[in-house]
Amino acid sequence: MSAVSGAMGAWPPLLLVDPAAGEGNYTQHLPDGMGRTPALALVETYGWHALLGEPDRYTFSWLSRHFEAHVAAGRATLTPHGVTPLPSAVVAPLYTLDA
Repeated sequence: MSAVSGAMGAWPPLLLVDPAAGEGNYTQHLPDGMGRTPALALVETYGWHALLGEPDRYTFSWLSRHFEAHVAAGRATLTPHGVTPLPSAVVAPLYTLDA
């Protein structure tokens, strides 16, 4: 076994980071062929680990329901905040539109 393959075997499962995850199952409201695999499918089907942020309280409740079992199993972490690459925390208004 080479050092590379030995190291690769020790890597954790792929981590998905979605800063505005919505309800985590995009296929329910996007047309087919968009080329987007929803976070729910990546975690359920492929075993990815996920960090999902959703700052809208109503939408976060849907996200929490969809990922409840995955959070309990340690495969998903949810946060009611947006995730950005900024070096410090930012408080900004959030605007939402009803469908």
